[in-house]
Amino acid sequence: MARQRTKKKLLWILIPAAVVVAAGAALTFWLTREEEPQAYLRDISSYDDITNSVLQVNSPWEWEEQDAPLPRYPSTAPEGYEQLLDSGDLANRFSTSYTDVYHKDGQIVYVEQSYAWNQDEVPLLTYAHFETVEFGGREVFCYTEEDYSGAVWLEGNHLMEVLVYGVMERDDLLAWVVGVDSQNPVEPAVRPLEFVSGFHIQAGMDESGFPRWETQFTSIGGNPAPAEQPTQRAFAQVPEGFTLQGEVLDSWEGQYFGWEYRDAQGNRLVLENRAFSDYNPVHTIGIRYNNGGENWENTSPVTVDGREGRLYSQEEASELVWLEEDYVVHLTYEGAAAPEQMLAWGEQTLLQPREEWLLQPENGD
Repeated sequence: MARQRTKKKLLWILIPAAVVVAAGAALTFWLTREEEPQAYLRDISSYDDITNSVLQVNSPWEWEEQDAPLPRYPSTAPEGYEQLLDSGDLANRFSTSYTDVYHKDGQIVYVEQSYAWNQDEVPLLTYAHFETVEFGGREVFCYTEEDYSGAVWLEGNHLMEVLVYGVMERDDLLAWVVGVDSQNPVEPAVRPLEFVSGFHIQAGMDESGFPRWETQFTSIGGNPAPAEQPTQRAFAQVPEGFTLQGEVLDSWEGQYFGWEYRDAQGNRLVLENRAFSDYNPVHTIGIRYNNGGENWENTSPVTVDGREGRLYSQEEASELVWLEEDYVVHLTYEGAAAPEQMLAWGEQTLLQPREEWLLQPENGD
């Protein structure tokens, strides 16, 4: 019994000692640990030589460390706003930014989100007339000008921006901040490629004082799963009157490739396979610079080998676009070609197994 009492007494002596040691270790940890870096926005307008104020993102997240897709925060507009563009329609597995567009009484509102990349610069549509507001645990930069208003803030590793074409007071801007649901991010849903409505929204006001906006072009949406047996479109033989110039390869994972041809006049005919859409929004026609971005009515629905497509035809250049299972085909001719000729060239392409070496990243370098 005496031995048992001695052992028990020794145990009670050891327990407080262990507690003291553990407490000391915990205190040492909290005193010596490095604080997790916190992202913040910094005003660098004084270093700016243009007319806009500029904020700079200071964060621990470098560009090369970010994975796609960026989780998308759903956005809810205040009552009375019509949504013109839903970023969910264009989101795909490679998306790193999203834009939602709303309209009410001649006022256009953009809600944009992207990765808060370190050293990223955010120009405001104002100069030294913004205020910072502590709102819901966030530091929100708000401004209201005669023609433009906006709010910028960080939401975790997201850079958020509300851009308004029109006057909007601070409290109304903060209502848009509340509408961003950062607690329930969503991943892009798997869905087939499709043509969806897009909006060409031009900054500035028209003669009546309203923002200029109109539905002008078609975008490509969808997020298809990679095909089990990847295919590509290629000409069965070099089109008549043309000479093969070489292959067109992208440097990023071989997801963009094709062939370039030239005719006797030096005009380019390019057949491209784009295995995904990695930017938002996706304009259907890539040669829009030929008409200054206007006259989208020159784009018409067509079919190529039974696949849904769009044909843009102008005297200076034409482009034929159609959708395959998990990629988009672009056939561009930089010269004068009748619509019938563009369709004929499209029908001359064959669907064939994609060459395996095109799928390897090193082959694009």
